[in-house]
Amino acid sequence: MALGLAFLSGCKTVPPPLEVLPMVFGRYVSEGQKLLKDPAEGRFLDHLNRHGDRFPEGRAKLTEGYETQQEALAQKALANNRLDEALFRFRNAQATGLVADEAIQRFRTGLLEKLDRAGRGATAKSLRLDDGPNADLFEAMPVDDYFKYLVEVRVLVRYYHGAAEMERTTHPGATGTGFIVDGRHVLTAYHVVAGVLATNARGHDARIYLGNRVVTNGRVIGWDNITDLALIELPVEVPAPSNAWKCFGDSRSLTRGYEVFGLGNPFGYRSTLTRGIISSLDRKGSEGGAWIQFDAAQAPGSSGGLLVGKDGLIYGLLVAGVEGSALNFAVPSRSILGALDRLAAKEKPGKAWLGMVLERSLKYPDRVVIGSIFPVSPLAPLEVRPQALLIEIGGQPIRSIEAAQQILSGLEPGNAVSLLISNTEPRLLTNGQVDPAREGEHRYLVQAGRRPSNPIYWAGREEDRLSSLYAHFGFAVDEKPLPPLSYQVTPVRRIQLTGYRVRRVEPETYFDRIGMREGDKAYLFEDVYREGSRIIKVLHLPQDKAFEKVKDFEPFVHSLRRGPGDDDVL
Repeated sequence: MALGLAFLSGCKTVPPPLEVLPMVFGRYVSEGQKLLKDPAEGRFLDHLNRHGDRFPEGRAKLTEGYETQQEALAQKALANNRLDEALFRFRNAQATGLVADEAIQRFRTGLLEKLDRAGRGATAKSLRLDDGPNADLFEAMPVDDYFKYLVEVRVLVRYYHGAAEMERTTHPGATGTGFIVDGRHVLTAYHVVAGVLATNARGHDARIYLGNRVVTNGRVIGWDNITDLALIELPVEVPAPSNAWKCFGDSRSLTRGYEVFGLGNPFGYRSTLTRGIISSLDRKGSEGGAWIQFDAAQAPGSSGGLLVGKDGLIYGLLVAGVEGSALNFAVPSRSILGALDRLAAKEKPGKAWLGMVLERSLKYPDRVVIGSIFPVSPLAPLEVRPQALLIEIGGQPIRSIEAAQQILSGLEPGNAVSLLISNTEPRLLTNGQVDPAREGEHRYLVQAGRRPSNPIYWAGREEDRLSSLYAHFGFAVDEKPLPPLSYQVTPVRRIQLTGYRVRRVEPETYFDRIGMREGDKAYLFEDVYREGSRIIKVLHLPQDKAFEKVKDFEPFVHSLRRGPGDDDVL
């Protein structure tokens, strides 16, 4: 039996139309209470938003139940030292706006104590910075002393060329800079080490050069491609500052004109120091938040270096610039502190994403409007009109795109987010200000998604294979794999199939037309990136088909190709 290309309509799995019952108050509340018990909280929040305007009292009752549930889960996780889960759940509870100030303070106190005991000083500091200035959180060094802990980074990637194993740098001749945050870990920029994630990579060697010493066989253990941060783990101890997290200043305290120094290894010239000033604090560098712009000269090789203030504190990590100009950028220290412990724990910090494209209002001063919404995104099911006014996120007024980014950068995928949106055009008062008595306002409680990685060339990175399936081919799967299946392809060849549960299918796409539905199983025979195109071969098993009972698999195997010139399904 051959497994081949199949574009057949034999999968008759389209379910019969469901009887649509009118939504009434009692049904709205009872269905909401049932969904509240469902681990997939997104379904509960979708239900909450869909009819909440019609039944405000029911919405209030369900929201209170959600707050109680999430706060209880947060306390349980805290008691069991699951600190990330505790913070995640408590943020969900806070999104409802119903948590008492005393409860917030008690939870924060307990969480910070446990973070300190667990040695997660960076995470604890990122939270304490919100409480205001505290000299005990900082430990400055003379600028020149940072060069003791600044290294040159070169990553060699092993890959196969035909039958031969070869080795090369991530980019020919490429090097970067790194900062030793403890005896076994070096912080650098993600793009310095990005080559290790190529699907044809068979291993890598992250080498650091510290003075006359070379340390080889380092491993990239954590990264955040959106914020542009990565962490290298070393096989041996190297000299490091004590409590490096104390060396990081509060990037939100910076002002334009403040004197700063750039420390890096431009073009391989190690321990180079340049001087300049802060040019801007809210440059839109990435969807992870705003970047710091400064004018101290930088060049290739400086990426991963430090932006240090004249007070001897680190305010950013150098990540981008325009060679030969005064336009250079750094990831703010606040973003670094929030990610550092997660990177060390070999986790991938995600970025909360709502799927809205924000624009500055051309008509109303200091206002932000929603220019458009991605068709497949957390906001897509809501009735948000183009150019709707974004009034609040998380109870905080939105006066700029950067303010919205900053709030979202503190959340994770899956967190609940409170939004206040007006679909009607606001009325201006005689003084030019927006009338506070606005009509057409809607408050939503939305579950944030994970910012997708859609470009076709990113399919060559292992971390983006599953998350980009929807954009490229129109179906999404759960990240948790199903138990593998062993399949006899030929009398002498058996393969292991990796499968996933289908989570969503975009209407009017190929997989929708052949009958793929939520809950089906999809097994990936092949998923490769070749000559600029992504090619997948999928065994699709409808819910009414048991693997062991299928005799002819050919009608269920589908091959698709997506080239760099093709539009995303989105």
